[in-house]
Amino acid sequence: MLINASPYVADLQRSREAREVSSGTPLKSAGAVDSPGLDQVEISSPSSELARWKQRLDALPDVRLDRVALARQQVQQGGYQVDPKLLAQRMMESVG
Repeated sequence: MLINASPYVADLQRSREAREVSSGTPLKSAGAVDSPGLDQVEISSPSSELARWKQRLDALPDVRLDRVALARQQVQQGGYQVDPKLLAQRMMESVG
């Protein structure tokens, strides 16, 4: 991994190799947790809960076909009425 940030450039892989050479033993992988000083990542339960809910939402269809069918039926029967003032107001609100 190479990090470029002015005025410093750090090559993390080279730094790791230099530490291995100087110590004489290879450094443990990121998955090892038995030695102190290694960073660990733990996902909190609220984050995993959010991930489950996102997965459920992604499974839902983008279009609610039952609502589309009802609107189509109302338009065909002449029962769907649009208030022009309310429509204009909502259009202006959406623009900002």
